[in-house]
Amino acid sequence: MDNDIIKTVLVYIGIIILVIIAFKFILPMLLSLMGFIIILLMKILMWVAIIYVLYLLVKYLYENFNKNNG
Repeated sequence: MDNDIIKTVLVYIGIIILVIIAFKFILPMLLSLMGFIIILLMKILMWVAIIYVLYLLVKYLYENFNKNNG
């Protein structure tokens, strides 16, 4: 009977240690990785939007230039 109690206590201590490791190391690492990915996606979206606006500007200028000189 004492062996079962010791095993149960060791399992609970192991679970507590895993929870502490998860909250101290794994969770902050995952959150910082998610933040890095979100920042990277925002930068990519910003550059895509800038390129699209520049494309629309060049298209507008090209159409006006052809209409005025054509």
